[in-house]
Amino acid sequence: ARQLLEELKHLVQAEMNFVDEAAKEDSMIRRAKSRPWYARFLAGRTPYIPSPHPIFVGEDIMIEEFENSTRFDDLPRKAIIGPSKGKLAKLAVDEGLFAMIFEEWLEPDPHTGNRNAKKGWLNRVFTRLVMMDLGQGEPVPIDKIKPIMKAGIALEAGDARRAAESILTIVQPSATLTPERITAVIAAGLNEHPAGGTVERIIAGMIAAEKLGVLPRPEYASLEKAFMYYAGYSEWLPKSYLDRALERALTARLLRDRPRSLGSLIWLGLRRTLFGTAAVRGELESIIDGMQSQPASKPKPPVLPAQPDNTAMWMPSSDLSAAASTC
Repeated sequence: ARQLLEELKHLVQAEMNFVDEAAKEDSMIRRAKSRPWYARFLAGRTPYIPSPHPIFVGEDIMIEEFENSTRFDDLPRKAIIGPSKGKLAKLAVDEGLFAMIFEEWLEPDPHTGNRNAKKGWLNRVFTRLVMMDLGQGEPVPIDKIKPIMKAGIALEAGDARRAAESILTIVQPSATLTPERITAVIAAGLNEHPAGGTVERIIAGMIAAEKLGVLPRPEYASLEKAFMYYAGYSEWLPKSYLDRALERALTARLLRDRPRSLGSLIWLGLRRTLFGTAAVRGELESIIDGMQSQPASKPKPPVLPAQPDNTAMWMPSSDLSAAASTC
């Protein structure tokens, strides 16, 4: 209960800090515009993020530019031309997972109420994602995501037990359950839907542990929340779409960081395609273990203009009368 209250406190503080939220939105706009060409190709169309007004941002209020858009719930499930739930779900998942892996930035609140489709004559044909309510965003070091990526590799290789052991490292120890028992419960959750996507199976394993009172460590709570929201988009997505989105984000990161030569990475991908993940699991895990976090850049708060001195506006009427009589 204490952990849940602390998480709620953190969420409320993040939602009410408008200066910080404006800085995060400005930072996200700059990052999206500065992505290299291969990142734009793999991540898809750059999302639209409404800009906060440079003047009307303060501790009590934040005004953003208005952008005409269509809510997710108001879109058709499918559409040959123009926005649909399926197209917007793909964009929301692509952008969220790409920012997580490539830019080490986490949006813990990517539910459908915060993701709209931009209106306009061109957007009637080409869907563009509008992202809103970004106050909960926070840096997420790649080291924090490694256990989930390694669990996904183990699942693809057919080793649910190894995947469960990886997930075990991000949950809290239990006073009543042994690590072996927790691992077995997680593995059972992973195997509930063996034909499902890898990300969805990982979420199922974590939920199975939570049913026994085994919660994720506090520092992993927002990450689990984000993955649960992204898994919720699966209703409108092709099978294993979240897995492919993660792979595209990881590909862009490897192209940027180059832990191996480009030829070596292509050869690794080819062998994985021909012989399966199990044949190259050791190499994949080695690459993930060697990934280093990028230097964290804290969003800069907007520079607010000096406010006029309106002291007289708040003076009592008696003081105003006295001041007038002396003029």
